[in-house]
Order: sequence, then structure tokens, then C-alpha cells
Amino acid sequence: MKQFLKTQKGSDILFIALLVVIGFSYNYQKLITENMMGAHIWRQADCLSLTLNYYQNGMRFFEPEIHNQLADNGMSGKSAGEFPILYYLNALIWQLTGPTPFTYRLLSLLLTFTGLFTFYRLLLKVFESKWPAFVLPLLLFTSPVYAIYGISFLTDVPAFSLSLMAWYFISTYFEQKKTKFLLIAMLLFALAGLLKVAALIGFVFLAIVLLIERLGFPTWKGRFLFRKTKTEWLAFAIVPALIFAWYFYADWYNNLHQGKYTFNNIWLFSDLKPEEQKDYLGNLRDQMLYVFYSKTVLFMLLFVWISNFFLFRRIPRFAVLMAVIIPVGVVIYALLWSGAFRNHDYYFVPLLHLVPAILIPFLLSFKNVEKTIFKELPLRVLTVVFLSYNVFYCGSFVFMRHFGNRGEFIMAGPSESVFVNKFLVKDYQIQWKPFDNIENFLIENGVEPEHKVICPSDVTINGSLFLMNRIGWTGYQQWADETHIWKKIQLGASFLVIHEHQFEELKVFHPFCAYPKGKHNNLLLFDLQPYTKASANQSQFQPQV
Repeated sequence: MKQFLKTQKGSDILFIALLVVIGFSYNYQKLITENMMGAHIWRQADCLSLTLNYYQNGMRFFEPEIHNQLADNGMSGKSAGEFPILYYLNALIWQLTGPTPFTYRLLSLLLTFTGLFTFYRLLLKVFESKWPAFVLPLLLFTSPVYAIYGISFLTDVPAFSLSLMAWYFISTYFEQKKTKFLLIAMLLFALAGLLKVAALIGFVFLAIVLLIERLGFPTWKGRFLFRKTKTEWLAFAIVPALIFAWYFYADWYNNLHQGKYTFNNIWLFSDLKPEEQKDYLGNLRDQMLYVFYSKTVLFMLLFVWISNFFLFRRIPRFAVLMAVIIPVGVVIYALLWSGAFRNHDYYFVPLLHLVPAILIPFLLSFKNVEKTIFKELPLRVLTVVFLSYNVFYCGSFVFMRHFGNRGEFIMAGPSESVFVNKFLVKDYQIQWKPFDNIENFLIENGVEPEHKVICPSDVTINGSLFLMNRIGWTGYQQWADETHIWKKIQLGASFLVIHEHQFEELKVFHPFCAYPKGKHNNLLLFDLQPYTKASANQSQFQPQV
């Protein structure tokens, strides 16, 4: 057995087994069958809505659509955001399996594990040592934000994982100089950037290295990594060309249908409201940083990053550039999207570029990491203990985020962080859990799949609509007065769904609640069809009391 583990195949199997074991410690076996839950139901519902609409409406790739009828003057949900390849691919799988969150989460998890595996194989080539090849990817996997969204419906971690795969193929190109590996790397970078532009931090770094080598400066131990051919420049040009082409089309598509479910612009600190700016730093300090990494990793990264500046003479120029350019790129990204860092933790995913950018140059400063930094048994034991602690930390955070309505969670940050995550679980139980098994209730009360529904107690764009699988409108729309409600009735709104605990707050809807149909958990259902004929002459209509 020991001899087998020393082989490449044995090492690969051991690494994959460790990923699976860690995944189990994160409760992936339970999460993988769950519908949307945890934080950012808004964003999760958008992803699932696009996927379900592909599945139900003819698989037209270039016509993405959501449940919310915010386009074509309230007559459709046609709207485009990031490149919808993952949504489309999941919809294709659903053609075989039926719509299920299991296959969606499984695909995300496979991309996460593939990204980590290719990162492991890349490090084996760089260091010719198993210790850094195992330690760095596993350390990456102990980031709660990476673990949470690595099995989620959002595209942030899949985009980052695709960029890790691209790095493996670009390293293979550096070794073999075969154009096919360069093209595969650029295609993977393009897909990563199409999903999330911030995933291109590594690509931009490589483009700068290409330029530096073109100017005559070798970057890897006295030799050039690129061949400095026109093919390389053309291959690099493919990435921005494809991204520009998609967003040009998405902008045209959204303008055509006058509907936009997401924004694709920068989000500066100055864009926040004054009261949001006031508690910005407090939120980062007390809540958000803990979902990125434990304090032990944050302090370790800071220490190693500072150390790198004293080790530059011992590090290849390529790694020196990595240690400088990628952190600068991360800072620029953080500044441009700083407004999101207050309470959108998935925006932390691109910051994970810092892990390889800081640790790889540090390890390259040692001539042979196997015989120097990892030679002594106490240091190896300390490394294992450090990793184990952060696995437990991350597992505690993942469980708290999804299931932790009880418990202290002393490993998962201060009381402020625990409180926020417990609130998310409680909010899920109150706001979204009531939609479980609602389909039969809707059908029994005459709400057919083609009927349009209003759910004003849902502030997201698609959350309740996706869970009911009905098109219509939510609290995302404007309901300032009865005129807006009459307009939606004229557009075909047939039923009204309101959370019982929010009924009193939504007084503008009270005149439209004269025809109750039933109650499902804490959801109240009202019939709007009796108002349809009267909608043409609102002033003469007096609903029953």
C-alpha cells in the first residue's frame, strides 16, 4: 500500500479521497440534495430560474428567461446577464433526470473538485514534491466561501475553478510548447471570464508576462516561457473577444426586451447609501472576513506575503511578478467592487487568487521544499494540524450557514458572525421553507402552471416564483399604490400569495384579498380572477368586504 501511494496513480487517488472526506466533513452529503438555502436566496433563485426556463421553454440558448415578468412591458421574463452556459448545461441534464437540485449541485461540485485536482497536478510539476501539491489545494478548500459556493447554484466558484484548470494547461504548454494546450487554456480562461469577469485576474497576469517576455526579459530561471509567436497573441486575444461579444449581445438583448435582472457594472464604495457606508468596515471586521478564511490563515498569508519581499532574489522572476501583480489585481478588483463586500460574501471568491500568488513564490524561494521546509517531522505534523484545524473551522462555518439555528459555533468567528448566520437560517425557515410541497396545494386551488402570480412579500426577483414554478411578479416590483396592482391584473395576474406574518404590512393589497382560496404553511392564497373584468373600469369596481 505504501509503495502504491508513492506512485502517481496512488497519489492521485489519495488526493481525491481527501477531497471526498473533507467534503463529507462539510456535510456535502446532506447539502447536495437541498434546494436553495443559506445566504443570497436572491442570486440562487436567479440561477435556478434561468435553468428551469431553459428546461421548460425549448432550450433556446440565446434567449435566456426568468420567472419574473420584468421584460416586454410585463409580458415576458427575457433577460440576460453572465454567459448562461452552466444554466443551459444543467437544463440539458434535467432533460434526462427531471429538474432536481441534486444534479445542479453535483455539477458544481465536480467543477470544484476538478479545479482543485488540476491545481494539485500543476503543483506537482512545479515543485516535484507531494507536500506543497497536497497542502496548497487543501488549504484553498478550507475557505468557507469556497466550500459554500463550491456546491451551490452560483457561478463564482465554477468560474474560479475553470481558471485553475486553465493554469494547468498553460503550464503544460510551457513544458511541451504545443499550441493545443495554449488554446485549451485560453478557452478555459474565456469560459471563466464569461461566468465572472473577476476570474480573469490570473489571465491578465499571464498577458503581462507575455508582454514582458516579448520585450526580451526571460521570466523562468533564465529562459522564456512563451515562444513569442503571433499564435500566442491571437490565442490571448480570443479571451477578451469572446467576453466582449457576449456582453455586447446581452446588452442588445436586454435593450430589445427592456428587461434586466442583474447589473454588470462596477460597484464602488461611493455607490452605497450613507447609512450603509457608516457600518461598512464594521461588517467586514465582524462578519464578512470570517467567511473568507479563519484568522490563522489570514495572518499566515500576511506574514508570508511580507516575507516574499525579502526573498525576491531567491525567487524566479515569474514568481516575483506573480507575488506583486496578482495582489495588485486583487486590490484593484476589491476597489472596483468594494460596495459589494459589505454583505455579498460570494464577491470574496476572486480574492482566493491570493493563496497561490503568495504561497507559491514563498515555497519557490527554497531550492528543494521536500528536503528543507518539509524535511523535519515536527514541521510536517504542524502543517497537518494547521490544515486539520482549518478544515474543522470551515466545516463548522458551512454547517452554521445552512443548518445552524442552534448551537454556539465557537470556531466560526465572533458572536456577530454567528448571529448573522443564525439569522439567515431562521429567515430561511420563515420565508422559504413554507414553499415546500406547494405544487399540489396550488393545483388543488386552481392555480395552473400558466397562471400568473403576485407574491409581494418576497423582495427577491425570482425566489417565490421559482419555488412555485409560476411566472409573475414579486416585491421587487413597485407596489406604491393600487394602480400598480390593477396594471398587473390587466397583464394577467390571476392569484396573490402573501406570507401571513407580512400581511398587515402590505395594506395596499388588502382591497384585493376579498377572495381567499386557502393557506399553505404560512402562505395565504387569494384569487384575483374576479377582478379581471373590473380591471378595465377600476373606478366603478368595489370589492367585497
